[in-house]
Amino acid sequence: NIVAILFGGFALPFYGVERMTFDLDFLISESEFEKLINPVKNIGYKLILRTTQYARFRNEVKEALDIDLVFVDKETIIKILADATDKRIGDAIFKCASLTVIMATKLHAIKYNEERRGFQDINDVIELLLANSISLDENWFIELCNKYGTEEIYTRICKILQKR
Repeated sequence: NIVAILFGGFALPFYGVERMTFDLDFLISESEFEKLINPVKNIGYKLILRTTQYARFRNEVKEALDIDLVFVDKETIIKILADATDKRIGDAIFKCASLTVIMATKLHAIKYNEERRGFQDINDVIELLLANSISLDENWFIELCNKYGTEEIYTRICKILQKR
């Protein structure tokens, strides 16, 4: 009964893009985070990082994936949840963010953390565009780039795709 929305690398295959990832990424409100701490600890995870925007859990079992949580306000969760769909991973069903939300989070990550994440996230956006037959001149995509990324990021995506 915890509202956590899957996004990031594990959500990509639901939109036609396969890639290796070593963590589960969720969007969550801080109030939901408080409900999540004990159940996650009970399955062997430890909280290793907590900021006002982000939390990370790690399990001592080497094969276990890290769990990364990005905090968003309740209004944003409600909006994202409206377009989220149920997706199965193994025996579990997760609410999965829409393609638009996933692309927005990738653009946001490029804009604010390019040194660390830029290459992978820009590649993810390009692969999502190709896998979902999205044209670079679609207004909604240009607006998404301008709102969550930058005009320079949009231009870079265009140049990379022109070379393919």
